[in-house]
Amino acid sequence: MKKAIFIVLASLAAITACQKNVHPVKPSHTGSLYATMEEFTDTRTYMDADNNIRWSNGDRIIGFVFSTLGVEFQVNPGSVGETSATFDEVSTGGLNAGTELDHIIAYYPYSSSVKIAKSGSSYVLDVVLPAEQTYVPESFGNGAMPMMTVSETNNITFRNVCGGMKLQFKGTQKVASVKIAGNNGEKLSGEAIVTAYTDGAKPSISMVSNASTSVTLSCTSAVQLDEYTATEFIIALPPTVFTNGFTVIVTDYDGKTYEVETDKENEVIRSSLLVMPVVTLEESGQDESDDRWVDLGLSVLWAAYNVGASSPEEYGGYYAWGETEEKSTYGFESYIHKELAYDSDTDAWSWDYKYIGDEISGTYYDVAHVKWGDGARMPTHEEIKELVDNCCFEGGTYKGVAGNYVTGPNGNSIFLPFAGKWYYFDDIIDEGSYGYFWSGTFDNDNNTHLVSFAYSLCCYGDSYWESIYRDYGKSVRPVKEK
Repeated sequence: MKKAIFIVLASLAAITACQKNVHPVKPSHTGSLYATMEEFTDTRTYMDADNNIRWSNGDRIIGFVFSTLGVEFQVNPGSVGETSATFDEVSTGGLNAGTELDHIIAYYPYSSSVKIAKSGSSYVLDVVLPAEQTYVPESFGNGAMPMMTVSETNNITFRNVCGGMKLQFKGTQKVASVKIAGNNGEKLSGEAIVTAYTDGAKPSISMVSNASTSVTLSCTSAVQLDEYTATEFIIALPPTVFTNGFTVIVTDYDGKTYEVETDKENEVIRSSLLVMPVVTLEESGQDESDDRWVDLGLSVLWAAYNVGASSPEEYGGYYAWGETEEKSTYGFESYIHKELAYDSDTDAWSWDYKYIGDEISGTYYDVAHVKWGDGARMPTHEEIKELVDNCCFEGGTYKGVAGNYVTGPNGNSIFLPFAGKWYYFDDIIDEGSYGYFWSGTFDNDNNTHLVSFAYSLCCYGDSYWESIYRDYGKSVRPVKEK
């Protein structure tokens, strides 16, 4: 069996990438090329103590090998932990056609949605920077630091596309998430265009108009701060000038928020870390009034409006199950809770949904818990069932917005707007006709994939249950213990 391979160098050198001279011999690719699949776990590319990027088990890149047809490559197990690596071809793209190119262009991390086109003597790639990154001690999260390369041979040198920011906190809190937003609306995540130059110039990146103005670093397990020694939180960011400074919002394990702000101009430079001074966290004093909770005469209080909204008629945010930030595209490709799983029937590894628990209500995966705090959480399956079984659902409008009035046994009501849902397309469906609201409960009974489905409430005048793929974007209506 033949293999197509890339010999790769990658480093961050304060964060800078090295260069390597090669002989310009154009390799030949004929027929279908495949590589054996070694067993690997969910690991990441990481930054060592000298700020060098080292390859991890399971790392993948997309390569455009003299063609606009993207091909998947995976790091060879013998290269794990090294700054240079061999990448073996995993898939060829089948019988799809591509336009011929003059170079090999490769991009990390792998995504089948990355597209390429030639622009003069350069190449432009359509990519997506994640709105949510995963905390890793003293390093970047998996897939957070993008890299690319242009070469005329199989010997390629990756160069960093983005830079990063190192935040340093002291305190007694357990940190659940860190969110950064520029004070002048700078674009920090979402859709972007990377330009790869053939003359040796550094790659550049520009965010598109609908990109997000924030990025969040989520901690899978709460990170305990120390009163005397600072804990580092490193976030990858596109090269950006924060003209009026930026704001950092830290959310702790109990849902309390701590705000750190600077109005000074700061710049994130490609392939460099912007290191911020040590800050001791002090509570921001966030105190939301109790008028957001309604007693319907049930076992829990129900919120008067959705997560991301400030009044009943507002739609609020759309969230995939277990995610705590909105994003520009929904579906399996952008879903953060997935992993490689072994299929004994096909004797192969493939991506599938990652198990994050039977009940995520009140956990770090719960957007209501993370964003509201103060005991707020996603409702469980049983709590939504209690709502459906004991309340009257009646279609109507509130301030011109269509939705359901839900009246409890004691006569009190809440309004659920028909916000629709994001469903595998870059658009919302059923807006104005249906409302969809996640529970925190995984559906163990109706599960045709590894861990695919979760329960949600659907409203359209009446109500019904939907057990659906977790990567859809839906509303969340919080509950709270009495």
